[in-house]
Amino acid sequence: MRFLHTADLHIGKVVNEFSMLKEQEAALDQICSYAASYQVSAVILAGDLYDRSIPPAEAVSLMDAFLTRLADLNICVMGIAGNHDSPERISFASQILAGRGLYLSGTAQKELCMTELKDEYGAVRFYLLPFSRPAVKKELYGEDMPDFEAGVLAALLHNPPEPSLRNVLVAHEFVTSKGADPVLSDSEVRVSVGGSDRVDAGCFAAYDYTALGHIHRCQRIGEGNIWYAGSPVKYSFSECGQDKSVNLVELGKKGEVKVTQLPLKPLHDMRRIRGSLKELTKEEIASLADRRDYLAVELTDEEELFDPMSALRSVYPNVMQLSIVKNLPLKQPEYQGAFGIREKDELELFEEFFLEVTGRQMDERRREMFRQAADEAKEKEI
Repeated sequence: MRFLHTADLHIGKVVNEFSMLKEQEAALDQICSYAASYQVSAVILAGDLYDRSIPPAEAVSLMDAFLTRLADLNICVMGIAGNHDSPERISFASQILAGRGLYLSGTAQKELCMTELKDEYGAVRFYLLPFSRPAVKKELYGEDMPDFEAGVLAALLHNPPEPSLRNVLVAHEFVTSKGADPVLSDSEVRVSVGGSDRVDAGCFAAYDYTALGHIHRCQRIGEGNIWYAGSPVKYSFSECGQDKSVNLVELGKKGEVKVTQLPLKPLHDMRRIRGSLKELTKEEIASLADRRDYLAVELTDEEELFDPMSALRSVYPNVMQLSIVKNLPLKQPEYQGAFGIREKDELELFEEFFLEVTGRQMDERRREMFRQAADEAKEKEI
């Protein structure tokens, strides 16, 4: 049996005031194409389907088109709510949708949603464990839940898998292995402080494959088949070096699992570039890569610049971040506070301020500009 595993779609997400909807649409289109070409039985969505609990209309429309396309291909969809989703909205019309092979579990229930598919080796059971906090699980199972791991264990113990069958768990948790955290990006949101959200990978030992969401980098956790598929789209510049993908999971007979990453090509990539404004806006430099990529720009100009963002966006329309990096000396001047202020004139004080801010001595041109401004200010006071 083959199925695809993806997660953290965050449909409707806005990054640095740029809507990522077109990027998401391109990624979902590729996932549908893979689903058709590999003739998968199911597509797993392991939480954070939307970026907000109340998603905008265009995000809902994109998700609707994605699910409809998979349903028209007679491909089963199994999705859960993540920490960004509204459980009630994900669960809306779930019983009706199940009739078309769309199994969406949003609200935490004592009995996990379980779906069974069959192939030549028998049954494969898929268990859906939507994200919920320990307090919610305490209400369901009537036990003390000091942390997220206790809540996950309570749910799994109440819904034990059948050992003789192949079992797949879908969850949205912060999973660690022997105390080691997964590799993080800047775009994830931790759901607790102090580490109480950590869930050890040993909790999932009974499953042939665990399909995780919550972490945006594709990675295997521990030694078993416990996988974060990662987000299909880059959502921060810490992900510049990542290749986004969707997991193709192939189950043979009991114990035989093969996982392959199928690449997802971005419509526009996320990149960092560095240099002077003059260099970066040269045609020969701009044409080295797609100038429509989402960029974080570091300018190295020593001189003051007038509206550098407009100049950059005239060449690179999707500049998201801009910072100006000065070549500061290794040792910054010591701040002397108010001591000696009465013994210094305005120019001396401004020279010290300029040195402290820029790391450079003021040149004669700036001294003359300051003298003129100071003289004009004094004339207005008279």
